[in-house]
Amino acid sequence: MFSVPSTVHWMARQYRTPFVQVIYNNRGWKSPKLSALAVHPTGYASRANEIGVTFDPPPDYAGIAAAAGGALGITVHQPKDVEPALDAALKAVREDGRAAVLDVWLAHL
Repeated sequence: MFSVPSTVHWMARQYRTPFVQVIYNNRGWKSPKLSALAVHPTGYASRANEIGVTFDPPPDYAGIAAAAGGALGITVHQPKDVEPALDAALKAVREDGRAAVLDVWLAHL
């Protein structure tokens, strides 16, 4: 999210540099919340349900990669689906010469 994913995947296709990217997607940005709690443990962030660090719904990372660079994009919601998705991603890189993105959803922030 903090790079320019569309450019990254376009360049991977342009320069034929496939890679596998695994996104551990908790649909948020936990570091600012933890920092706020460390500095102000009894402050607003400790009492609030939302302090503006969640991304729900999140960007479609797999879709962005597929649209921008022809990457294989897979969103994984269940642990049982990780291994088949990883197998498909490695096949895309090794045999098809294209990047692959696995957007693996974790517990929410």
